[in-house]
Amino acid sequence: MKWRENAGCISYDPELFFPSGGAEGTAKQEMFALSICRDCTVVLHCLKYALTARKEVGIWGGKTEKERREITKEWQKRTGQTKQTGIQFTEEFYSEISTYV
Repeated sequence: MKWRENAGCISYDPELFFPSGGAEGTAKQEMFALSICRDCTVVLHCLKYALTARKEVGIWGGKTEKERREITKEWQKRTGQTKQTGIQFTEEFYSEISTYV
C-alpha cells in the first residue's frame, strides 16, 4: 500500500482516527480527523482500502464507521448483494467512489 506514504495522516498519532470516550470529546476528535482527510491527496485510495478490507472502526477515507456502512448498504441495495452472499466491490463501484468523498 504505497499510497499510505503520501497520506495526510502519516504524521499524526493513529489514535486520533479512532475516537472514543465521551460524546463531546469524540465529536471534536472526529471533526479534527475528518479535517485532515479533507486535505489528503490519497483519500480515495484510503476509502477504497477501508471498504475492501471491511474496516469497521475508525476514520478511513474521510468517512466515519456509520458513513462507510451507509456506502456499503447503498452498494448492496444497487447490486442485490448481501452479507450472506458476500459483498463484492467491482471496478464499476471503484470508478464511482469519488462521488462518496
